[in-house]
Amino acid sequence: MTRAILHAFLLLAVLTANVALIPKPAKAQTVKTIALEDGDMGEQAQLLRAANEWNVALQGVVKIVPLPVGTKAADWHITFNTLGMERGSVCEASMFLGLIRCRRLAVGYNDFGFVLAHELGHLLGLDHAWGGTMHPYCCALYSKIDEKSAALVRRNWTLSQASERKQ
Repeated sequence: MTRAILHAFLLLAVLTANVALIPKPAKAQTVKTIALEDGDMGEQAQLLRAANEWNVALQGVVKIVPLPVGTKAADWHITFNTLGMERGSVCEASMFLGLIRCRRLAVGYNDFGFVLAHELGHLLGLDHAWGGTMHPYCCALYSKIDEKSAALVRRNWTLSQASERKQ
């Protein structure tokens, strides 16, 4: 338990140090909030890391803001309630519901951040793709958001914002 807390604090220190690296948005951005329904500090740190990776890659077009564990008013939620999940599935994301469901024991503690980065890609509108963040089976092999996935999300959300302004 002590090792997990130390790991979480080290991860938070790295994230705090890298905040200055996030580019300032040149135009209006969409902000999406996300919260774990329950979880420990290590899982919250993994969520912060995954959100930070996407925020850097998306260059301000979309910003993902993690909220404290248990926050009900978030746009997106992460739950460990697996009721109704497909058998054998480790995690599932529903863009329609704004929900990520994970099997805590199947994910593996150290892989949770990578799995969250992959599932956040689904909430941002991406499907599976071979190689990179959105690879269906090996997302833990990739420690950064790949440029192809990031570019696709930036393009789709920029087009979406443009169409909303016209209406």
